[in-house]
Amino acid sequence: MSFSLEETELDLTYNERYQGVKLPDAYERLIVDVFTGSRINFVRSDELQEAWRIVDPILAEIDKKNLPVIPYKFGAIGLREAFDAAAKHGYIFRGTYVWKNDQLAAVVKSP
Repeated sequence: MSFSLEETELDLTYNERYQGVKLPDAYERLIVDVFTGSRINFVRSDELQEAWRIVDPILAEIDKKNLPVIPYKFGAIGLREAFDAAAKHGYIFRGTYVWKNDQLAAVVKSP
């Protein structure tokens, strides 16, 4: 068992993507992490506190302004509003991954 990074679209159908590969279950991975001294899958209490320090004001602002929830259809390739907001603020997609789904690539790369 090893750990390496792979740039990919979010596709959680591991059995289709990684055919013939033994994928350990969550407990097997955590036990190996404990034995090898890896802390990559564990969150320290100060990390958790910092995360909530950042997220709490955002959630409070959403509640205060009673912002509408934008429905997200299961299996959709993204929210047009999210891509539009990113482009409005100057985000330019510069990923190196070659998208396997041409429809998804068009949405992600479109201004």
